[in-house]
Amino acid sequence: MNESANDAGGAPPLTTIGPRPPGPVFALVAGEDSGDQLGADLIEALRLRFPDARFVGVGGPRMRDAGMDCWHDIGELSVMGLAEVLRHLPRLLRLRSALVKRIAALKPDMFIGVDAPDFNLGLEKRLKRAGIRTVHYVSPSVWAWRERRAAKMGESADCVLCLFPMEPAIYARYGVNAQFVGHPLADRFPLVPDRGAARRELGLDQNATVLAVLPGSRLSEIHRLGAIFVDAAQRVAEAIPNLQIVIPAANAGCRAELEKLLQASGLGLRRQDAEANGEAGPEGEPQERRVSRDSGLEKAERASIAETSSALTTDSAALKTSSSKPSPSPESRVPGPVLLDGQAHRALVAADVVLLASGTAALEAMLAKRPMVVGYRIAPLTYGIVRGLGMLKTKVYSLPNILAGEGVVPELMQHDCTPEKLADEVLRLFRERARRAGMVNVFERLHLSLHAGGGAAAAAARVIGHLLAAPVPERPHAGTA
Repeated sequence: MNESANDAGGAPPLTTIGPRPPGPVFALVAGEDSGDQLGADLIEALRLRFPDARFVGVGGPRMRDAGMDCWHDIGELSVMGLAEVLRHLPRLLRLRSALVKRIAALKPDMFIGVDAPDFNLGLEKRLKRAGIRTVHYVSPSVWAWRERRAAKMGESADCVLCLFPMEPAIYARYGVNAQFVGHPLADRFPLVPDRGAARRELGLDQNATVLAVLPGSRLSEIHRLGAIFVDAAQRVAEAIPNLQIVIPAANAGCRAELEKLLQASGLGLRRQDAEANGEAGPEGEPQERRVSRDSGLEKAERASIAETSSALTTDSAALKTSSSKPSPSPESRVPGPVLLDGQAHRALVAADVVLLASGTAALEAMLAKRPMVVGYRIAPLTYGIVRGLGMLKTKVYSLPNILAGEGVVPELMQHDCTPEKLADEVLRLFRERARRAGMVNVFERLHLSLHAGGGAAAAAARVIGHLLAAPVPERPHAGTA
């Protein structure tokens, strides 16, 4: 029976732990929706290796459905923004202390912190001191900034499970055990996504020239980048007759803001008639190979990496059993571009070219094999501090370029992120077939590099199995949780 508590003071007493099962006991804590999906996939993979295993901790509906005994719901950890974190900090600290006591009393075979480093690393550190094996699933972006965090990770976790292949080498420099297990999104996107199927599902003309515009999944990003991206899309539309623009909105708040921006621009009032005119696609675009409709497209529908790390993740169980097909919202007050409620992955697959904000969406566009232009702006003060203190360790920003080690996709950051420059780069992609094809070739290679064999969850379970088979590492201060 699942147990839950609204605060740390309402945690069930330690005497409810019950008899120890014949198989291993895993305690897991996930702090976001993306972590709930990662945790659920990991539980399913671990159960294949350890059928009698028991899973307890903090999770959401997916982890609960996978068979975890949830002591607390994931919503108790899901806070965003500095003000919200400060308001909830006393409660979160009480919750973490209660979890330390309960997990230490249970003495599980392993504790697995699923992402959420701000909460989990402190928890892992105290449990490690108590003699419990600890694993952290999803590395912070040590390759991008504050690399020395890798050393701190070693104080908390016996092993870090990494989603990107370049991460273990960074940890090795600090003597930390880190293993590459692959990226879950790489498992959910087919190597050759079916553009035709995505367009049918979205009600788009198969022969239209399609630009997907993704200015961000947070309202703050829409406020900062929305007008710039809409202006850039308008400039592209003026150069390409009957261009079909598709804009997925992450939530109701983002949709309302995008509608305001489109209404205020000429773009929002321009009616699309590509279907009536049978507008051709980009110059010289080869007919895309047809593949069977892969469930990976549907499983990736709700995925998100966190942004980190970004998440990374989807309701795969629900998508596997769902037969409904989403479609554009007909009630949209914007008559021109197709404004979607969610469905970002279908929009990416359906597009010829993508204009997007830097972040997880760039990785998703890469896995969708769609040529892209990346733009982003952060607050000027933040940018000045990050640059002035030398906190950034990379000269490129978007994940495709970081993975490739070179500037494969155009990046227009900060002062270069203007409507004029974004539009110029998008038009260049539409006009240069060879450049588009070159990007796709690199994206296919990078997609393969994100696989670790058998899928990310299976690879993570394999590493965890090896850790369980090894002796428990000696702890200098074991027993001091």
